[in-house]
Amino acid sequence: DGYDLREYPAQKWVATAAVTTATAGDLKKDNSSMFWKLFGYISGKNAAESKISMTVPVMISHVKEDVGDQTESAAMKREMAFFIPTEFQESPPDPAEADVRIMAREPLLVYSKMMGGFPDFPKEAEKFRAELEQGGHTDVD
Repeated sequence: DGYDLREYPAQKWVATAAVTTATAGDLKKDNSSMFWKLFGYISGKNAAESKISMTVPVMISHVKEDVGDQTESAAMKREMAFFIPTEFQESPPDPAEADVRIMAREPLLVYSKMMGGFPDFPKEAEKFRAELEQGGHTDVD
């Protein structure tokens, strides 16, 4: 059906965030900026100067933000997170950059869909929500 339901146990991730208007140029720039901050962390830009292998999944989340009097374009809080491999789960090294953080996620169920390139995330999210609801899933947010 074009998507998967994935179950993730409680795990630690390294994450960074950006708030932007949803223009294609901003999204592409933010993705690149967030990726390189996280890549820096796994490449040794951390308190222990540890090299950490790149793993999957990489999670990107988007949440509409209330930005006051902006009415034309919605702002999005976007977060990118890399999974921290098993050998670092118990005690991951602290990030060297202030806007990179270690986060502990509770167990979660995620509907996942692969997309290439630089999709229009708000538009794709609405299409994916409709696809899931058409498939009988009422537990989407």
